[in-house]
Amino acid sequence: MTAMTTGRRFRVPVLLLALAALLVCAATASAETRSGESTTVATEFTPTPEATILKATAAYETGGNATFEVTAAGPPSAGSEGEMWAALVASPDCEAPSDRLSLINALFIEATSSILLIRGTMGVAGAVGITGSLLEVKPVTATKSVSGTTTTFTGTSSEIANREFDCAIVGASDGEEFQVGEGEGRGSSFIAIPLVIQAEPPPPPASGPSSPGSSSAGGSQASPPPAAPAPVPPALSIARLKPLALRSGKWQSVTVRVTNTGAGASAAGSLRLKAPNGVLAKPERQQLPTLAPGHSFTLTFRVQLTTKAKKKSTVSVTASAPGTSVTSSLSLKLRR
Repeated sequence: MTAMTTGRRFRVPVLLLALAALLVCAATASAETRSGESTTVATEFTPTPEATILKATAAYETGGNATFEVTAAGPPSAGSEGEMWAALVASPDCEAPSDRLSLINALFIEATSSILLIRGTMGVAGAVGITGSLLEVKPVTATKSVSGTTTTFTGTSSEIANREFDCAIVGASDGEEFQVGEGEGRGSSFIAIPLVIQAEPPPPPASGPSSPGSSSAGGSQASPPPAAPAPVPPALSIARLKPLALRSGKWQSVTVRVTNTGAGASAAGSLRLKAPNGVLAKPERQQLPTLAPGHSFTLTFRVQLTTKAKKKSTVSVTASAPGTSVTSSLSLKLRR
């Protein structure tokens, strides 16, 4: 009887351990990763390079982990009061906000379920993470690291496990929310990243008998050289030009900042102006130097409204280089 009782005592813990192992395996098997990348950026006013996002990637593991990599046009400066945010939301539209107020609305007002938000000050180490809604938030373990122009955020918490997050929203600003006015070097940039389930890597090719085209036993056939990688294209962008109100006969200087937001360097190009009747714009053509990815170049031109100018006129501004071109406009109003 003693032997039988002892045997029964050991069967229950063994069964419980086996059941726990099965549950762990099942949870691991059901976990998935959703990730994405985007270079489509919306800007508000004219942010500095450290607040101008060029590219962002995001990955969410349903086990409760999130990672964001944000590449800006310039590295964060020491003592900067600029801020950077990285968030996960459930949003079928997944659109980038146009300004800081839209960002707050998207995260706390319009969100239909819990969010994850990580915030960091550019000139300060560390980050703060929260999850939940406007009515109730809970802390999330968050980290921030910086390498050159790329900032990496991570967030880890059981509170964000198994959520329906399908969109990442990233933003950067030259100052605290609602405290940045319009002007050169004071602005924000935003980017939205749809998240999709990460595909499993393809299995390695199975080894088997030689195909008809393979070499015979007496020799070997050299493999063809790998294909050359496709060239990485540049992409020029022009910072928003503020509308001007001018009196007739007065010259006004205008500054234009052209940035290469692409992944490849741009060759030398030009900046061209096209003015309507009654408007003078000089010089009509200026040279653009080669620009490395994320680098900018500033040019200045002058405009004048003549007596033949209309009440409202528009000057077309085009920056171009081999493989890329972008056109912006400058609105002019005749002041009486």
